[in-house]
Amino acid sequence: MDAINVDDLGMNEGELLLAGLLEQLWRMALEAPARPCSLARVSKRVHRPMSALMRQLSLLSEAGLVAVDAREEGGGSVALTAAGRALCAEWFGA
Repeated sequence: MDAINVDDLGMNEGELLLAGLLEQLWRMALEAPARPCSLARVSKRVHRPMSALMRQLSLLSEAGLVAVDAREEGGGSVALTAAGRALCAEWFGA
């Protein structure tokens, strides 16, 4: 899978972090398409603390790209929405 050429998109640092997170969610979705990704696994894979990950997922959720199921007692999952999958397929390829 080719990485997105962010130089062509003129992204700032925050946008790069979000694009990188989307790329990892896309890769995880391709590995296991039938199930959402655990928040702990995503946090570990993108090397971000849970608090930072949740802020970034909140932004992506507001944009309609992910659906987050965070449990109050901890844990939870995240999955790309149809719009998120379409964007990732365009950016990162199948």
